[in-house]
Amino acid sequence: MKNAIKRSCTAALMFVMMPFVTSCISHQKLPSNWTLPEPAPIGTCPDISGQYIGLGESIKNKTTVPLGYELFIKNHPLVKWQEVSHISIQQQGQNLLNIVAWKDNEVLYSASLSKDSDDFTCEDGWLKIEKWTLWGIGMAAETSATSRSFATADGYLLEKRESGGLLMLAILPIPGSSVEWFRFAPYEKSN
Repeated sequence: MKNAIKRSCTAALMFVMMPFVTSCISHQKLPSNWTLPEPAPIGTCPDISGQYIGLGESIKNKTTVPLGYELFIKNHPLVKWQEVSHISIQQQGQNLLNIVAWKDNEVLYSASLSKDSDDFTCEDGWLKIEKWTLWGIGMAAETSATSRSFATADGYLLEKRESGGLLMLAILPIPGSSVEWFRFAPYEKSN
């Protein structure tokens, strides 16, 4: 009888501990040659106005990431992000961002994001754009949140992408989180 109780307790403990054993966590550190932005006063948005190249650098495998994809996550346009030469951002006060994706002198896509419409928020000196997703197929379901935070430092547009979520496989919850860093250089038009 004691052995049966021990096995039951062990099985229950393993079931409770499974999500912690099967979680997926990946947090990149900011490279030493990248500068963090100066702290902004509490409750204010950093000014991220400027023109930036369309493809920025990623720490992960030295790959590139399209800035347009990162900025337009709420209303994803059907733009070939590889064709974007640069993105211009014009910030109007604390409440409005006008963003234009360019292919040299041709406008490919433009959008306005409003703080009043909850398109972005400002926290700890970063301008944040967030997205929640929820999907399910058969015995699997996932909920996730992605926060893309932007600020400027040394002329670059710096992005910190934080993701977290929970994947449910049947009755097994698998939590996960990640932090990734990206940097977009200023755009300089060639003559």
